Amino acid sequence: MSVWSAIIKVMSNKSVQQQFKATGVLRNEEGWSYEESRNFSSSQSTVRIDQQRPGNWETLESSCGIVGLNKPLRQKDVARFFAGSYRWLRLERELNGFRANNVIKVMGTYRDKSGKEFVAHLGFLNLALAEILEGENVLKLWARIRFIRFPSPGRDSKYMIRFDLMQDKDLRVTA
Repeated sequence: MSVWSAIIKVMSNKSVQQQFKATGVLRNEEGWSYEESRNFSSSQSTVRIDQQRPGNWETLESSCGIVGLNKPLRQKDVARFFAGSYRWLRLERELNGFRANNVIKVMGTYRDKSGKEFVAHLGFLNLALAEILEGENVLKLWARIRFIRFPSPGRDSKYMIRFDLMQDKDLRVTA
């Protein structure tokens, strides 16, 4: 699949426009790979992401979303994540939650324009799925991003991320 360089302009509430680009392909010697391309079957505000990592992975749950992604208190972190490049998700247990064993944070890692890596709290895994994973080591899971969608003027004013929750076949989570 070829990589398309797409500039996506986002305008919210008639504020200053921001430009977003598909960042291309990144591979490392350990077998991790990351590729972005504009999704031509959708609007120009959608970027399809193909992520691969070493291991024998299978899908535990597909097309997961992030609860609280568009909450005002996360607005700056989410905007930085979307403006960044080479975006990955990881899961962490929330240690101070009401139901601590069932609350799983979704953290986004990304690089800024200078290439420096950052981590942002984007929201939470939905409670029903988090309950299935109660007591499991979430570090053994992988949240593989499928696509991200930027806000579009006149269409949808919210950010969206869809990901597949993956598990290593050799380290299966039991429900």
